[in-house]
Amino acid sequence: EFFNSNELISIVSYCNFKISKYPSCWVKLEQIPTIVKKLTEYTGVNESHFESANVVLYKEGSKHGPFYDAYDLNTETGKKYTASRGQRLKTLTFVMSNSIDISFPKLEKEEEYTLKNGDLLYYTNTSEGRNRNLAMEHMLENRTQSKTILVNIYIREY
Repeated sequence: EFFNSNELISIVSYCNFKISKYPSCWVKLEQIPTIVKKLTEYTGVNESHFESANVVLYKEGSKHGPFYDAYDLNTETGKKYTASRGQRLKTLTFVMSNSIDISFPKLEKEEEYTLKNGDLLYYTNTSEGRNRNLAMEHMLENRTQSKTILVNIYIREY
């Protein structure tokens, strides 16, 4: 368990989840300084490279994906979303309640993780510098009978 309950509760207190298939909100880093400090110490990356925290609510039994965190730099969308801060090089993912399964089926040896309350998963989204690593396509599934809250903080080039 990387985060304690009080740290996790502090993130959700800033959320008004938008109603959608995957309700979510964005939390500014200055609102969660204790969590940001822990993550910068863990990764050795300056917080200026972090995006705001993306908090996503997954309803019971929901599935999401497959998808990538990094952008395809060969598309107009990819060029647009990387113009000011660069590519999403890495992702910090942690769970705030219950558990969620994250799988990476395209890796040479398929990997699956079950993250529980407070767990942290840190992974690289790119290969050969800035290019999106196609093997890092992933899927999420909430196999519990209640909602699960997941947080992503993407680490940018600049």
